[in-house]
Amino acid sequence: MANLLFWNVRGIGNDASLARLKRIVKKHSVGLVALLEPFLDPKGISSIILSLGFGGGSANISWKIWVLWSKSIS
Repeated sequence: MANLLFWNVRGIGNDASLARLKRIVKKHSVGLVALLEPFLDPKGISSIILSLGFGGGSANISWKIWVLWSKSIS
């Protein structure tokens, strides 16, 4: 079973927030991440997925909830 992280990040576009997310994902072997209110251009989801080394991601229609998953989750 994968560890899950739900975070009302209120902005993932800055280096500090992204670095914190990477540390949490690595330290706790998180396989599924839900980011609430990422306040980032919708195109940014791809760069976050790549930064985390994840396998995919999706967002709701208003881009206020992002769900990202590791490559080990099918």
